[in-house]
Amino acid sequence: MRLTDNDIRHLFKFGMGMQRLDEAHHLPIHGRVEPHPDNPDWINLWVADGANTVLPRDVEHDGIGGYLFNDPWGGHRRVFPLPEAEEVSFGAWDMATEVDEERDGAADRELSLHSGGVPSPTASDAVVPPTAMEYLLVHYGLDGYAWGVWRTPIEYHYGDDAQDMFARGVSIVESWDDVTPWPEWIDSIAWNSPDPESRWDMFKSDQPVDLMDLLSQIRGGLTHAEHILTHGDQAQSTDHERD
Repeated sequence: MRLTDNDIRHLFKFGMGMQRLDEAHHLPIHGRVEPHPDNPDWINLWVADGANTVLPRDVEHDGIGGYLFNDPWGGHRRVFPLPEAEEVSFGAWDMATEVDEERDGAADRELSLHSGGVPSPTASDAVVPPTAMEYLLVHYGLDGYAWGVWRTPIEYHYGDDAQDMFARGVSIVESWDDVTPWPEWIDSIAWNSPDPESRWDMFKSDQPVDLMDLLSQIRGGLTHAEHILTHGDQAQSTDHERD
């Protein structure tokens, strides 16, 4: 999946944390993330006022609210949104678009992941508009079975076997304050489920999504009984790890 400018505005509103998963004692760094001003395939993570690390936009969801990628040297990294309590104050969204002719030496101060710097975009890259990303909410049971998916607070699909889980889902989504942006709100409950009997996760797609097909895809074509037979032991061990 690809981190869009809307992701940066909504999901990383208060900043981004980054950690190296291949170094056991590596402490996460925090910063503000912004679009790279010269290359649409990259983003800037400002780890200090005036110093930044350049990250790719193409990542994989880790299933717990963060995103995974490999750096150019094969290092495994994870980035994740910071909560409001850990908001990073330096850096600003407008920093990525300001024109400052006196900053000719800015490239020398970048802490780039590329030893040779980030390549400039081609002419075709420059004219391709960013693809609109769709943010959906997936409602899981504690056993990891997907009961339903939500495109918006009024557009959703649950399977015929959802029963009480449908009512739970409706009650949770009805708690949306209609003020917080939908992507930001569903990301927050993916981190901290408001219902002890449910798990939630965000699903992102840059292609049109049919809710019925998506639910079937996430379920792997299995009924709930088949899911329990196939994944029961795994789901129980995961719950014990959380405890």
